[in-house]
Amino acid sequence: MNRSSDGVALVLVLMVTAVLAITVLAKSLGAQSRVRQSAELLDRTEAMLNAHSHETAVAFSLLTEPWTVSQSQELLVRADGPYGARWNFRAVPFEVGNAVIRMQDESGLLAIPRPGQPVDELSGLMSLLGFSESARRTMLSQLARQDPGDGVADRNIVPLQDISELFVDSPLERRPIDRFGDVTTLAPVDSFNPATAPREVLIVKFGETIGGQLYDLASRAELDTSNLQKVVGVPPDENTMLYPGPVFRVWVGVRGKSSIAGREMVWLLRPYDNEPFREWSSRRLGTSNSEDFN
Repeated sequence: MNRSSDGVALVLVLMVTAVLAITVLAKSLGAQSRVRQSAELLDRTEAMLNAHSHETAVAFSLLTEPWTVSQSQELLVRADGPYGARWNFRAVPFEVGNAVIRMQDESGLLAIPRPGQPVDELSGLMSLLGFSESARRTMLSQLARQDPGDGVADRNIVPLQDISELFVDSPLERRPIDRFGDVTTLAPVDSFNPATAPREVLIVKFGETIGGQLYDLASRAELDTSNLQKVVGVPPDENTMLYPGPVFRVWVGVRGKSSIAGREMVWLLRPYDNEPFREWSSRRLGTSNSEDFN
């Protein structure tokens, strides 16, 4: 009996020891998980704070630094400061500290036609980007829904907020839609700036040969009114202005140890108006944007 009691007691002791060991291990693993989550949260918060600081600095630089050499020469200028010395308005990324920044003059993009406006250039751009005929038809049909057709605004129609809304009925991958969004704009632009336009937009507007020549001149910061007229053969019309702004798409991203923080924003900047700064739209960056850091 004594031996049996001793054996039972030993088993109970071993069971209690095992339970305590499992409990301690579980708490240890839980503590490690919470420490890791806290570190990730701290890392992301620091990245978001850094990104916001860069956003503010970029906005201040745009409001206080010159965008061109002069309004007559129309050529882009290297301004002072860490941002102005590196920026361009053709979406070419540059780095300042731990931030990657891109800036695009929205007047260099193809404006999405408003209701009643021609869609030939938009259709041509989609074809150049490789969209199928069915995808083009679906997108143009979606765009046509914005037009009530009788000249009277329909209160039930919500104006487009994002380019992706035009592709809700198309089973397309995200990459071609993103590229389409990179070269088009929904912002309120009233002129076209070939000096800040992507190659695809210039080809659609001027043809492959002339568009390519204009893009090469712009990439070397040599596209002014004189060179534009030499290449195109006619003086620029009243809707063509080789002066950036006032609407800019600004992309600011900061990579933390385990996260990416930042935003893509569209800013309306009029430094000498009563409302010098206005944020037209914004969206936060996600992990899918990590390729922009490479």
